Amino acid sequence: MSDQASHLRQLVLRAARQRGADAVLPPRIAAVLAAQSGLGTTTAAALLGRALVEQGARVVLIDADLQQRDLARACGITVPASYRAKVARQDIHEALLPLPGGLQIVPGVWEDAARPLERILQQLLQQFQQLGRHADLLVLDLGAVDAQILQSWREAVETFLLVTTPASSAVMDSYTLIKQSLAYRAGQGIELLVNKAADRAEALDVFGRVDRSCQRFLGFGVQLAGHLPAEAKVGDLNVIAARLCEGPAATSERRVA
Repeated sequence: MSDQASHLRQLVLRAARQRGADAVLPPRIAAVLAAQSGLGTTTAAALLGRALVEQGARVVLIDADLQQRDLARACGITVPASYRAKVARQDIHEALLPLPGGLQIVPGVWEDAARPLERILQQLLQQFQQLGRHADLLVLDLGAVDAQILQSWREAVETFLLVTTPASSAVMDSYTLIKQSLAYRAGQGIELLVNKAADRAEALDVFGRVDRSCQRFLGFGVQLAGHLPAEAKVGDLNVIAARLCEGPAATSERRVA
């Protein structure tokens, strides 16, 4: 009888542990993207990850750039030659690599030979959402984003950090990206980060051009995350990192002064 009671207690404890595991919330997701390649999404993602850790958040950086997989290099690590992330086919926890300072990274999620299919995108998203035991926030480096990725992941992403520069083509393409792929957000959770800005005045000018176009033609405005100088540092993203750590309410009503 005592053996039976002991067995029952073990079953109850196992069930309780399972309920606790199931109760782990999925991490919030911030996606760093651009309308063109070469605008600095990888640098911004790496710096944002470090800034978030300095704010006390648990962070996993994920290189989801189809064109340039160099997030690990930007973070100062060399990925082992034997490493090839096939996250859609294995447990994403096995693909995590540690970075100095408490960050973790998934250096790449695409197989070399193929474009992502809808099934793979959904599998990846499910994997991302299982990282709640490791991270409060995921920072995805999407690079010059693929429309299929945006379509598949758009509901899961809390904040889109859209990187642009003062170059006229980058500004116009950033507006076009918002119009074609992010208009469903009606401006919520879309933040413009002006990279390679000479100063705040130039960043405000760039932001104003995008924001006015959005308000005039789309009926909503966007928000200014900030700007990065040519030689950007972690501290340049402390403000947005603090806001992301506070949650959606911190940005819901914010506008540029």
